[in-house]
Amino acid sequence: MARRIAITGASGFIGTALVHHFLGKGYDVIATDWLEPKKPLGTARFLKADISKSEQLEGVFEGADTVFHMAAIPSIARAPEERYEASNVIGTENVVRLAGAAGVKCVVHMSSSTVYGIPTTVPIVENAPLEPGCAYSRSKLRAEEVARSALGEGMKLTIIRPRVVVGPGRAGIFGLLFGFMKLGMPIPLLGGGSNFFQFTSVTDLASACELASELDGSEKDYRVYNIGSKVERPLREELEELISFAGSRSRLVSTPTGPISSLMRGLELFGANPLVEEQYRIADVDFVLDTSRAEQELGFRPKHRNCDGLLEAWKWWNAKGGSGIGDLRRWWKPTRQNDLQKVGDPE
Repeated sequence: MARRIAITGASGFIGTALVHHFLGKGYDVIATDWLEPKKPLGTARFLKADISKSEQLEGVFEGADTVFHMAAIPSIARAPEERYEASNVIGTENVVRLAGAAGVKCVVHMSSSTVYGIPTTVPIVENAPLEPGCAYSRSKLRAEEVARSALGEGMKLTIIRPRVVVGPGRAGIFGLLFGFMKLGMPIPLLGGGSNFFQFTSVTDLASACELASELDGSEKDYRVYNIGSKVERPLREELEELISFAGSRSRLVSTPTGPISSLMRGLELFGANPLVEEQYRIADVDFVLDTSRAEQELGFRPKHRNCDGLLEAWKWWNAKGGSGIGDLRRWWKPTRQNDLQKVGDPE
């Protein structure tokens, strides 16, 4: 009999990748999200539900042995703190509590590497200081805490902290980068790109989630794992390969950190900043996670190079078409990470 699993945030970028990953392995997948997918996911069931409203989740997890909790409001949404609290924190508490009530034995919770704040020492290990610096990252740390607190008897929890996840379907700020490339425009590179910046292929992340669900553990147990690609060269070289792969005329332009940071703060005052604060504050720093614990305990081995997810994201974005200035304006200040869901708000 096939394993039955549930995936929250199933129509999102990561959630969709997980759905396809597990369907490909013959799993029975319960998919839920507050936004419907643009294209059918292929699951027998898709349940529209807002995780911040526990009554909408009643019975959703019945019969599942594992819940993969991907649903969250992303940093790029620029949401008020109370919205992050409602969805990312209260929603996570609802998911874990109701999963326990339904007899679910394992929850794999997708957290974020932003809980570490701006790194001062790399690579970052799981027990490094946690210093979230914005409403989103604070909510993700709180979500970890409430997930542990809500664990029921006989349950285990695995927390995944990935670096920037990329691949087909990922848009957000990468849409702006790709728009510059499509038009052959110069691309400013904060600090010159000499820093080491880690990405995670979404397909590697899906594999890591599966491995996490198979981890042996004691009752009411939790573990935390960093997930990311191997980083072997500076960011500038990664982007140069991307530009060459795309056949773009664009060139990277080294840009001093101080003036650009001041400009970004100024644009923020007028609501015109294409980046959220955490994006431009880490753009020129080394940000690499130590994934040795996941390698040793989960058997995780990334199959993709650090830039491969970017190349796949470009191929997906380019196939969608669009290359004019009007399209670039549409990507200037993104509020969504992906283009896989129908646009809308929860009811």
